[in-house]
Amino acid sequence: MRGGIQRKVVAGAKEASSGSPQGDDFGAVRGMGGDVAKADRKTLLIVEDDHAVRETFEVALGGLGPPLVSVADGRAAMAELHKGHVALVVLDLNLPHISGVRVLEWMSSFADGVPVVVVTGVPGAREVVARFPNLVRVILEKPFRLDLLRSTVASSLGLETQGDGGESSKDGAGAAPAPFEGKAPG
Repeated sequence: MRGGIQRKVVAGAKEASSGSPQGDDFGAVRGMGGDVAKADRKTLLIVEDDHAVRETFEVALGGLGPPLVSVADGRAAMAELHKGHVALVVLDLNLPHISGVRVLEWMSSFADGVPVVVVTGVPGAREVVARFPNLVRVILEKPFRLDLLRSTVASSLGLETQGDGGESSKDGAGAAPAPFEGKAPG
């Protein structure tokens, strides 16, 4: 634990007989079911494989309210979601072991009520995530300003943040992007 951030950088770890993901394929975690969406959600889950970017997100999102849990791959993200304590996921799409898209597929069956802010540099991401309108609230295309990430996450959680002038606002410092409507831009 460092500054309220629980680090779970699990890349390639296998857990036996715990109900947590095993192996490198999506099928191994398909049976992790349970009612993840209705569980008591308390943490903000950051899923980003690039260590420097993940730490930058941790700094930007620290102090918003919910404790942060930070993981480096899709398998570890699914294991955290399976625990049922996640309020919101900040999800990169290009991840090792299990991609962010595969995590969204799993979430659509087992954690459908957990909102997701997609952060990605993947071209065509809007078309890909259009299949998950009940999950994806916003797509932020890299590079983006960190105050935009912070205000987007705060708004998605219904939290008030301090703007640049110390005033309290619902959307924080900087304009929040338009919510993702589940439709590809035309």
